[in-house]
Amino acid sequence: MLDDWHPSVAWFLAILVGGALVAVVWLHRQPVALAVVSRVGAAAPRSSSATASQPAGPTLRPTPTVLGTATTPTPEGAAGSTVSIPPVPTSIPPSIGTVATLVPANPELSDLSTPTPPAPIVSSRPRSDGVPILMYHYIRINPVASDRAGFILSVTPSDFALQMRFLVENGYHTVTMSQVREYVRHGTPLPPRPIAITFDDGYDDAYTAARPVLEQYHLTATFFIITGFLNHPHYMTWTQVEALDRDGMEIGSHTVHHPSLPRIDPLALRFELESSRSDLEKHLGHPVLDFCYPGGQLSPTVVKAVAAAGYLAATTTKPGIARRGDDPLELPRLRIWGGMTLRQFADVVGQPLPAPHPG
Repeated sequence: MLDDWHPSVAWFLAILVGGALVAVVWLHRQPVALAVVSRVGAAAPRSSSATASQPAGPTLRPTPTVLGTATTPTPEGAAGSTVSIPPVPTSIPPSIGTVATLVPANPELSDLSTPTPPAPIVSSRPRSDGVPILMYHYIRINPVASDRAGFILSVTPSDFALQMRFLVENGYHTVTMSQVREYVRHGTPLPPRPIAITFDDGYDDAYTAARPVLEQYHLTATFFIITGFLNHPHYMTWTQVEALDRDGMEIGSHTVHHPSLPRIDPLALRFELESSRSDLEKHLGHPVLDFCYPGGQLSPTVVKAVAAAGYLAATTTKPGIARRGDDPLELPRLRIWGGMTLRQFADVVGQPLPAPHPG
């Protein structure tokens, strides 16, 4: 009987030891597997349905980042904290999230370099040809006095009203960018002393502060909209953009997310140009043919892509006057900066004020 027992015990012990070894190996490798799964899950894009099922959080606002870095919105009043980005269309190229440069909604959150005021273009007599295209951003009192970038980009409502009154009293007639486009491309006549007014980015004060002044003086303007920022705090809503269009203002495209166009890949570039235009046309019910380069950044490749996307004209930040025969896809503009005196404004638009009498 002992001869029969020893082989049974041996087999039993062998099975037991073998199972223990398998368990040890499996437990040893399990953390690695879990880590791999965790990394894959973190890298995978969230679906819109998954994001929508999350409980409502704090109000989101697009915030700027340095070029080449990812972007996440910051809740109002929670500096330094982050929350989930609102879902974006599934067709958006992955490269967008790594290169987008957002326009600051509040200057204290800005990582953008501080611009310097451009030198005014001084003229000894009123211009007899060409169209000055004025470039505005904020119409507001800069909320942070120490923020130089915010100050330069912010024209106060009172200064803006004085500037518009000056244009009217000196015989200027505002024209839209579509009129400028036809003048540049085909020599289509314009009214006497034409001037174009443009607003970049689609900030809400363009609607609440600039629009009433424009309507008071019966002036028109063109608003270049970042479609992906609409309905966020500090930016206009789609309803406001549609109202501007109905009231005779002109709407142009400023991309979906305000990236540096020369730095994104061709698929992302096409998305920014075509999606912003199609979204605007869907809401407005008519073609949108005018574009504005984010940050004034362009390249030959970008200009060709703008034309391929169906735009007929585009504005830059290059200083100058638009004239007949200019490249309609690289139109210059004149920056109107915060703190500009009325005399400086008059010099820029080509209507210098008389020299003050020595007192």
